[in-house]
Amino acid sequence: MNARQGDKARPAVSPEALNERLVAVNEELVLSLIEAQKRAETSARLLEEMSLSIGPDAVTHLPNRALLLDRLVQAMASARLHQSPLALLAVDVGHFAEFVARRGKHAGDAALRLLAGHMGEAVGKVETISRHGAHGFLVLLPEAMLHEARAVAQRVIEATDSTIGPDDDMPQLTVSVGGALFPDHGQSPLDLISSAEAAVYWAGQNKERGLVIFDRSMRQPPQPEPDESAAFPRPSDEAFFRTTESPLQACLRHANEQLLLASMMSMDKKELAEKALRRQTDFLAVLAHELRTPLTPISLAAAMMSEVEASEIPRLQNVISRQIVHISRLLTDLLDVSRINTGKVRLKREAVSITSVLNQSIDTCAPAIALRAQVLTTTLPENPIRVLGDPVRLAQVFTNLLDNASKYTPERGAIDVLVSVDEASVIVTVKDSGIGVSAEALPHIFEPFVQDSTAVAFNGGGLGIGLTVVRDMIEAHGGRVEVHSNGENAGTSFTVTLGRLGD
Repeated sequence: MNARQGDKARPAVSPEALNERLVAVNEELVLSLIEAQKRAETSARLLEEMSLSIGPDAVTHLPNRALLLDRLVQAMASARLHQSPLALLAVDVGHFAEFVARRGKHAGDAALRLLAGHMGEAVGKVETISRHGAHGFLVLLPEAMLHEARAVAQRVIEATDSTIGPDDDMPQLTVSVGGALFPDHGQSPLDLISSAEAAVYWAGQNKERGLVIFDRSMRQPPQPEPDESAAFPRPSDEAFFRTTESPLQACLRHANEQLLLASMMSMDKKELAEKALRRQTDFLAVLAHELRTPLTPISLAAAMMSEVEASEIPRLQNVISRQIVHISRLLTDLLDVSRINTGKVRLKREAVSITSVLNQSIDTCAPAIALRAQVLTTTLPENPIRVLGDPVRLAQVFTNLLDNASKYTPERGAIDVLVSVDEASVIVTVKDSGIGVSAEALPHIFEPFVQDSTAVAFNGGGLGIGLTVVRDMIEAHGGRVEVHSNGENAGTSFTVTLGRLGD
């Protein structure tokens, strides 16, 4: 009875109210479906981005974004450490969306694979290329100067032209290349990538065929409407900076860069220390040999003095004297290097004639030059030319240079000493027709204990400090010394420049 009474008490629902309720439920259902679709699309996009981060690109098989970013971090750390250049190229294929719309996704993927292969051949190192965006690429060029980056960009353009040729029923695909240089266009990897993106967008908008280098004005949004087929968004778009960092991520990235930089510096210092230790060990071995070698003729000459005729004694004395001079020069060079390194070298400066100094050095080296039947030619100024310097030290410098010229020039070779002057300088050139200096040794020829293997083979070893003394003594006089050689058996030329005193 009560139930029946309850049923009778329930109010009747009008058709209008029922219709409104159905409409509301239907709206909620539609909104739920739209929200679910958005979530599905977001999840699919995130899944695609994750797949790009954890593995090679599924279409082109190029390195993933995370790997290229890691390599970019390492390359930038190395560039900071060694003060070397670095370039980053962004490559965009224009009209690609229209191509896919007409030909289909499979045709687009095939074009990207073919394009990636040709780009790898053009660049030479596929591991420095990464897919970027829907139809863009990033190319990392460590230690590349601007002209080298332009050459790579031109090869990429030529290679892709053969890949994406014209088609009768659709516009031709185009390639734009933008570039950014480290550190001018970005101090961090993300800044450098953003600069390259801005440059390639500008190149696509202006239909530039060559490499477009980033400029600060490219940050501003261009006036024309954006091309829907562009792989890289407008710099004003929020999507331009697709990769964002939290403060914690930025701190971790900075710490990682500093750790990598410190590790590379440590490795370089270790390598330099090991190289210095090897040189020091070699130097001590050579020093022992150089000091021991003169002792043999000295001992023999001393032993023979009591057995030979009186007329032979002067000859034996000359043998001993020459060897003592040789030892004395070795010890003088050693002491000079030590004094220079500790700042204890003292120059007794005075106005000295450069001709007088050179004549003294020529007289010292004349016997060795004559012994080898070498031809010495001198071009000295007739009027007295003076410099402010220590005459003993300057004579030591030019004696070293002349002695080297004679030692490393074959018999009957030529040695030239030339003096030229201008208003402020005196330039002395010591040139020979000898064995020359190899390209490997030339940049290090003035460093202590460095010896060219060609020179060692030609006339035995030395301490490798004579030219170090030459450089340091000339620099102590406020001058400079330079060396030039076209390679082995092409002769060597040393040029010393000193300040000239007024008449």
